[in-house]
Amino acid sequence: MKKKPVVLTLFCLAITSIQGQSPHMLVCTLKKYPCLPTASAKKKKQFNAAHTARQTQGIYASYFGYLNASNAVGQIVFPRKHHDTSFTLVVTDKIEPIFMLENTISTWRVPEKSSCAYYTVERKKDVKTDVYFWDVQKTTVPKDRIIPLDAITFIAKPEELYIPTGITPTSNNPQLALPEIFVKESIRLSDNALSVLSYRQFFESLNQSTKTEGADVQSKVVREAA
Repeated sequence: MKKKPVVLTLFCLAITSIQGQSPHMLVCTLKKYPCLPTASAKKKKQFNAAHTARQTQGIYASYFGYLNASNAVGQIVFPRKHHDTSFTLVVTDKIEPIFMLENTISTWRVPEKSSCAYYTVERKKDVKTDVYFWDVQKTTVPKDRIIPLDAITFIAKPEELYIPTGITPTSNNPQLALPEIFVKESIRLSDNALSVLSYRQFFESLNQSTKTEGADVQSKVVREAA
């Protein structure tokens, strides 16, 4: 049996230091960016359910050394790997590793010539109402363009995704469902997927399985077998 080459990275070390699979999940939901009211009836008709699925399926994202793609319902699921409820969201169509040694990656960064957008996402609590909410804000791109280990990086051009800023109600659940992200018609799924091919071997991939029990649909993520 042919084995995949083993690549030693600091990301793998960080993951293996946490024993076992995480019992909690981190879910990102992608939805089709709504059509403008002025769009022609013919154009609106083209945005049927099948087109919506194609538009939101197959979008790659990375988090804490994992790489996953959105499924048929537009969800990207990761095992939750840090206890903090604040995140950095990065949107860029290209990333590159910074090697510390020949086969050891110290971090990832966005290349100088690649467009990118950085956002902060933090779960907060209103002390007066005891209501939890997400606070999303666009932030400046760091000069070194370094991507934090616990960032969620979407492989797409910034103009292909719309990330609403401001407040979104949520709950105090350890299963984190981030605010919805909208995918524009202009997204080039094939180009973004080809970009991933050059470095996907440095990440641990995930498979998602779902099962239905009564009226509930349960999802879980499992590591892809080597």
